[in-house]
Amino acid sequence: MFKTIMGIDILPGESPEKGEPRFSVVLLCGNNVVSRYTSVGLRRLLKLISKSRPDAIALDNIFEISTNTATLKKILLKMSRYSEIVQVTRTHEGYESLEHLAKKHGLIPLTGGKLDPLKSAEVIARLAMVGIGSRVLVTGEETLILVTRGRSIGSGGMSARRYERNLNTMVLRATNEIKHSLEEAGIDYDLFVRKGEGGLVRSLFIAYTSRRGLQGIVKSSKTHDLKIVIKPVIREEIQFEPLKKPRRHKVEVQKRYLMVGVDPGMVTGVAIMDLSGSIISVFSRRGLSRNSLLELLLKHGKPILIATDVNPPPEYVKKLATSLAATLFYPKRTLTIDEKRREVLRVVEKTSVKITNNHERDALAAVLKAYERYNELFKRAENEINRMKLKDVKLDEVKALIVRGRCVKEAIDLALKSRVVPKVVPYKPQQESQVEKKHLVDEINRLKTTISKLERELKKREELIEELRRKVYEMRSEKFERILREETIVKLISRINRLEEERKTLESMLVHKDRTIDRWKSVLKDVLDGRAERIVPFESLMAKTTLELYNDIVFIKNPENIKIEDVNLMYSIGVRGVIVKDSMAPHLKQQLLSKGIPVLELSSTNLKYVVLEDGLVISSSVRKILDNMREELRREVENSRELWRILEEYRKARLGQLE
Repeated sequence: MFKTIMGIDILPGESPEKGEPRFSVVLLCGNNVVSRYTSVGLRRLLKLISKSRPDAIALDNIFEISTNTATLKKILLKMSRYSEIVQVTRTHEGYESLEHLAKKHGLIPLTGGKLDPLKSAEVIARLAMVGIGSRVLVTGEETLILVTRGRSIGSGGMSARRYERNLNTMVLRATNEIKHSLEEAGIDYDLFVRKGEGGLVRSLFIAYTSRRGLQGIVKSSKTHDLKIVIKPVIREEIQFEPLKKPRRHKVEVQKRYLMVGVDPGMVTGVAIMDLSGSIISVFSRRGLSRNSLLELLLKHGKPILIATDVNPPPEYVKKLATSLAATLFYPKRTLTIDEKRREVLRVVEKTSVKITNNHERDALAAVLKAYERYNELFKRAENEINRMKLKDVKLDEVKALIVRGRCVKEAIDLALKSRVVPKVVPYKPQQESQVEKKHLVDEINRLKTTISKLERELKKREELIEELRRKVYEMRSEKFERILREETIVKLISRINRLEEERKTLESMLVHKDRTIDRWKSVLKDVLDGRAERIVPFESLMAKTTLELYNDIVFIKNPENIKIEDVNLMYSIGVRGVIVKDSMAPHLKQQLLSKGIPVLELSSTNLKYVVLEDGLVISSSVRKILDNMREELRREVENSRELWRILEEYRKARLGQLE
């Protein structure tokens, strides 16, 4: 069975809970001891295994290496890279002590005492050599191959996007090479990809072979741009497989029948339902292989239907259905997101089922769609069994036959035949006359003819009913598609209206921009011809440390920030006029006017102007307008003074008359 075996036994007083344990080690080649090690630490033990690469590593208890299951799996994974691991004390009959096995197979005297660690290690190796014990299975016959980019892509411009496309192309090329290698070696696999611009972002192979089975076919690699990682699929629980399998009588265990929805991918969603429509489980796992999924499904029952929500069905689902000899269900067309949401929402509202991601939603929608397809036939079967009062027929067996393609009548007949055992009743013939015999034969023939006629009529009616049901189903599907099209049309009309509004807004903005450009062109022409000038903003005057007599026009960009103190400052430095774009506070405007400073609001004029960050470029005619406004203010002030003078003289005259 094994040519070279390394036997290992822990030293007395050592324990993995106290720290790194120490072991006695014996390397056996055939019946000869090649080397012995009295005391070896765990790290040195792993180096010895890597160097000698024995066919098998034998122990009497794997938990002598570590009591922590996660740590134990990691160590066993390293040990099993080149060798099989055997626990000799775990046989097909259960647990047997090392001393008992050694005496049983004549490796030590029957009256011998307790074994020392080095002798125990040799005994363990010799027991494994003759096929005693069980293989320790940490990994399955599955290996993950992940192909991804060697580095992440940061933010950037055109160069970053080009580099990302190059990386995606490299991932695609490496994926195709691995695919070709696996197919050439005849290794079954599942492939899941995440597409990107110009290629693939990442790909995941689940190869159905051990890590050792990929040696020389696919290699791990890590470069600046590309990374290929190969790692075995670790089992959830450590399993044991006897080296010598005993003969066992096959016991047929009746399991419940299952309908399963599957959404394969990097993350695979699974929904399990029984034939009465009850949801048993909904879950999702990353990198879930077909073998792992099979183990999970068989814990719940016997899958007879595998459903998917897409057409055509994925290879993963087709292979899974084939391996289970189950019916494959897929819709006439791929289900839309809205359809899947509606299907799942009906169940979630009525039950305690929780959906945590889109993969679980899609899997549940697939199995619900499949159940909907068979539900009417299930009800007919149940009504027929109740009508015929067939207590010996199990309804789930009939449903399972229907799922496998049988019609209702045929399914009931087959289930009945498998359940009913005819009773043989001894028949004692009675003396009958020839006339009575002839009469009975005629009656039997007549009844046979009637039965045949009724059976033909029944078959025609069943075919007609089945045809009508098919037409109803198609009409319902067409009606649903019509409703879906109408909903789509409404959504498209709404989108068109929204886009039309956006178009009008953009057109309005474009017109405004065109007007601005035209104004800029006109102002620029005036500047070149000497008919426009730049007006200094008042804010830039305020930024100066000292203010001398200004005696010119100013432009106020933000009138809302002006205060009374600013008005007084403008008057004191001799500002001759103020220009604002829209308007300013009435009380401030009145203060300026009272001090003889005119205020020009550009929104109320037809002057050509452009507002810049550091001022205003405007037609030179603005000076003439402000001069006219200042002259008008001066006249108003003089008229006001004349009026006050007349009123004062009138007041004095009246006072003189009163005296």
